[in-house]
Amino acid sequence: MRVVFDLDSCLTDTRHRRELCPTVNPDSTWAAFEDACAADAPIGGTVALAQILARSARLYVLTWRPERLRAVTEGWLTGHGVPHWRLLMRTEADTEQFGQDSTAFKVAQIARMLGRGMPPDLVVEDWPEVVLAVERLGVAVLCVNPLYRERSVAEGLAELVLAGEVVRRD
Repeated sequence: MRVVFDLDSCLTDTRHRRELCPTVNPDSTWAAFEDACAADAPIGGTVALAQILARSARLYVLTWRPERLRAVTEGWLTGHGVPHWRLLMRTEADTEQFGQDSTAFKVAQIARMLGRGMPPDLVVEDWPEVVLAVERLGVAVLCVNPLYRERSVAEGLAELVLAGEVVRRD
């Protein structure tokens, strides 16, 4: 069994970095937001889920974080008891290919796993657009609440429902 976990706002609580997010604070940069990741607290429920699933599954952690933060990220995962078989991070080539589109990057990584005959049995994700795009690939997704202040996952999914983006399964 293979399970893919998103990292930021799924395993890690990023709320302390909110004011460093360029969409919230135009004077900040994505690098400043990313560089503050070492101080993230773990989200207990998803960390516990990862620990339980790791007993019988290979866990992949998929993140839009840049490769330059690999050592910090590996240290955070180990320090907070998050088992993982592989950490998939954004490379410079990914930035060139996807720009700032983290959804397209994550969907491409899942599609690559499918194409290599290594389909995930479950993806754990917080971002509604990623949830729906991965479901379109035929992969089961557990959408978790990222604890955002400005918008809830339910509101994000409701917007997508109204836009006709819902994946229907009969």
